[in-house]
Amino acid sequence: MKKENKLVIKLLDWLAAKHSHMSFLYGFDVWANQHVIEVRSREGFQSEEYMNDRLDAIVEFISKFPYQGILFLSNDPYLKVEDPIYNTADKVRKVKPTRRSASPATFQQDSMKGLAK
Repeated sequence: MKKENKLVIKLLDWLAAKHSHMSFLYGFDVWANQHVIEVRSREGFQSEEYMNDRLDAIVEFISKFPYQGILFLSNDPYLKVEDPIYNTADKVRKVKPTRRSASPATFQQDSMKGLAK
């Protein structure tokens, strides 16, 4: 996998962790030399917090790969990611096991910490 693909996946994982109600499908348009991200959750796509985080991701990507494009879209009837390279909804977040014995409530709290990476 190329460096730019790894960076996009890293940025999408970061966005998905911050905006857990959203998922991201990632594809690449060879003809346009553009990374295309389909965002699932129209409401979240328009939130100010998400827009600021998306802008940070775009700036980081373009600063490292200035000759490639990156496009975020949502609910576009004409543009879709048909064959995704990556889907944040498919990613399974593993929880690290703990050695100590604990009550179920403690385990749940520890599990939530593992999910919030």
